[in-house]
Amino acid sequence: MPLTDDEYMQLAIDESYIGMKKGDRPFASILVNQNGNIVYKAHNTVLEECNPVAHGEINVISSYCRQSNMMDLEGYTLYATSEPCPMCAAAIGWANISRLVFGGYREDFDNPGYVRQNVNVSTYFKEQRMKIEVTDTVLRDKVIKMYKDFKAQ
Repeated sequence: MPLTDDEYMQLAIDESYIGMKKGDRPFASILVNQNGNIVYKAHNTVLEECNPVAHGEINVISSYCRQSNMMDLEGYTLYATSEPCPMCAAAIGWANISRLVFGGYREDFDNPGYVRQNVNVSTYFKEQRMKIEVTDTVLRDKVIKMYKDFKAQ
């Protein structure tokens, strides 16, 4: 039986804490197939790998596609702790993911200590004519707390 959006998001938050314990930034993603099964989890590894594109969304999409030997993720849902950046939004579109659920807006992460590009993901998908359903701010308070925990480290 599939979990609720809140339950999947909590698992993404838990994955973020795993990355934080390794010294990385507090962002993670969970990829769920059409049957509600979690097929992959990944956190941000930008600092660990010294790789500016190793965001949680990129890591979960690229790792799962390599593992499954497929590139079309139609019917899949991606849960991300934060609203995806433009690079990750494009990757979600290229992977043909059907649904995006995210926890907090990028604006919730004040003064992150690094350069970021802010584009409203829903607007981006519409402008690119991508039919991706977006559900936003699931467990937002918990995501903001996670970020505050990160800043306190």
